[in-house]
Amino acid sequence: RADLSRYFASGKLAAARWAVDEGRREKAAKLLEAEGNSTPVRYLRALILLRSLDFQKAASEFQSLAELYPPMRDRCLIQAAWAHEGLKNFEAAAKLYEKVSRTSRQFPDARLGLCRARRFLKDLTAAKAALAEFIDKPPPPWGRDLGADALLALADVHAAKRDDKAESEALLKLWSAHPFSPLAAKAEQRLGGP
Repeated sequence: RADLSRYFASGKLAAARWAVDEGRREKAAKLLEAEGNSTPVRYLRALILLRSLDFQKAASEFQSLAELYPPMRDRCLIQAAWAHEGLKNFEAAAKLYEKVSRTSRQFPDARLGLCRARRFLKDLTAAKAALAEFIDKPPPPWGRDLGADALLALADVHAAKRDDKAESEALLKLWSAHPFSPLAAKAEQRLGGP
């Protein structure tokens, strides 16, 4: 969230962003009432729509903002894709995930989202391909473990294929190669561990 701080650093925008993050959408909307329609204000309003599960309006607004708000383009594309997933429009979600720049901090989430969307579309080969560059990623010394995320998503793809052996192999690799990831416990549970 630090990458958003410069856009919402002070005043009512900062208070509204905090309220959205705390799940106080009504308070955030009230804080934004008299703030006009600048792109940061529109972004926060779209975020309120997304978190209120108004997926249709959120998808439309985030897609519009992705074109109008270059500093937040990739984040808006991801959030528009999430809204489309909420609408069960996985084809539109996949197209948006594919637009996220490889150099963006949102790229790993876009690839995981693309995998998920392709899995729901039953395009399991493309789902697996979306994860390719993260599957063999070793665990980091700190922070998010993208390799573990990718392996769990790969196990989900294999489960959708009804390939029990490959699903178990992905889960076992997650459990053994990423033991400190919180996802290792999920892998152990799916493998039938204690």
